[in-house]
Amino acid sequence: VCGTFLKQRLPKDKDEWLFAFDGVKSRIEDRMRNLLSSNKGNAGRLYRACLDKESIDHAGAAPLAPYLEAVSLLQNASALGEAIAGLHRMNSKAFFTWSVGADADSRNQVMYLEQGGLTLPDTTAYLMESKAEQPLALAGLVARVMELAGTSPAAAAQKAASVVAVERALAEMHLTHADERKANSLPPLSISQVAAGMSEKGGLDWRAFFF
Repeated sequence: VCGTFLKQRLPKDKDEWLFAFDGVKSRIEDRMRNLLSSNKGNAGRLYRACLDKESIDHAGAAPLAPYLEAVSLLQNASALGEAIAGLHRMNSKAFFTWSVGADADSRNQVMYLEQGGLTLPDTTAYLMESKAEQPLALAGLVARVMELAGTSPAAAAQKAASVVAVERALAEMHLTHADERKANSLPPLSISQVAAGMSEKGGLDWRAFFF
């Protein structure tokens, strides 16, 4: 069966069908696209809004203005914690990430808190001299995005350097992949245990984050 399938001449835009499960995935994506295109509910409106490039381009950076202003007004760790919680509520996972999945005891679903906050592929991009060009390229990209959002070139360059510095500091604290796997195998913790074990002076108020 597989030999016959591989001998077929596939459309150039369907070369991923060489792998059977990719073909199934492609068909499901086509069906979802058709369903969402005609859906009258929230899912359909969200899908079509994301494809409405004309309206997106017309709005420019204006929809981001309230969030950028809120960030610019941050003065202390408490306010930063509230801002981080707000971003996570919008599924913009700043500084770290989280997900819900099966526990080692598959009868239970648990929340996983995981290290994050890095734009570049891994910590070595920030910490190894041989990869020094990558943080520089990142700074250039961040500065350009900030300029497009209305920041002056000089201020954008300064803020971009700050972004890269924060990410480098996060990279220095990241666990190795081996240590992260060990951490994921530990028994679940309650919110109180997380708040007590991860609290530091001037750090994130985990109780406020969860509630």
